[in-house]
Formats: sequence, C-alpha cells, structure tokens
Amino acid sequence: MIFARPSWQTVDIPSINTGSIEGRIVPDVAAVAGAPFYSLILQGQPSPAGGTSASTPVWASLLARIDSGLPKAKRQRFIPPLLYQNNVGTNGCTDIVSGNNTSHPKPGKGYTASKGFDAVTGWGVPNGQQLLSLL
Repeated sequence: MIFARPSWQTVDIPSINTGSIEGRIVPDVAAVAGAPFYSLILQGQPSPAGGTSASTPVWASLLARIDSGLPKAKRQRFIPPLLYQNNVGTNGCTDIVSGNNTSHPKPGKGYTASKGFDAVTGWGVPNGQQLLSLL
C-alpha cells in the first residue's frame, strides 16, 4: 500500500520503484539491529538478539523516558512530525553514512545510506539526551 507523503515530511528521496511512486518515506529513524545485538533474556535464558523485534522496543523505551522528562504540556506528542522541525532529527540523532538496504540476491534494489536523511536509516540512531533537550 502506498501512503501519501505527509505535509510534515519535508525531505525528498526519489523512489527506486518504476513509475512515479512518491509516497511516505520510511524509516524516520534507525536503531542497531545487528551485531553486537541487544542483551535479552528469553524464558530465563540469555538470548542476544537484534532486528526490528529488538530495536523497536529500544525506541519505545527511550521515548517513554524522554516523555517523562518533558513538561506536561509537551508529553505524549506524535514524534515523527517533530523530527522534521527545527533540526530535531539532524541534531537529535547520530547520522549513519554507510550501509544499504538492498535486497539480496535479487532483485538487488534498495537505497544507500548517505549524509543527512536517507531511506536506509532516516535521521539516524537516537541521542537520547539531545532529543530530550530538543523536544
């Protein structure tokens, strides 16, 4: 499904898809998803893991901690639009400038990480203290 690009998403990444698909760009942000992995406990046993199943809870817990440190008037806001305002994404995340999300082995399409916002890591990985001060 293609979602229209929201007005607050003020970046432009040309689509690699055939035709003029210019919808919502994802991801907005990134987190470590591979080695060295996160230290998880599963059924009482150490179970180092990565991927979306590990990195998404990292963002959720970070945002909960940030939210608790904000004045009441600024709590529980929808974060993605705020990342595109006043350099919050640029200054609140560490930019990732290498890597890609190319599919393997075929069709071999994907994007390459680059300086600034990109379709591999969005704004990058979080700097919690910076995000708190910017939000």
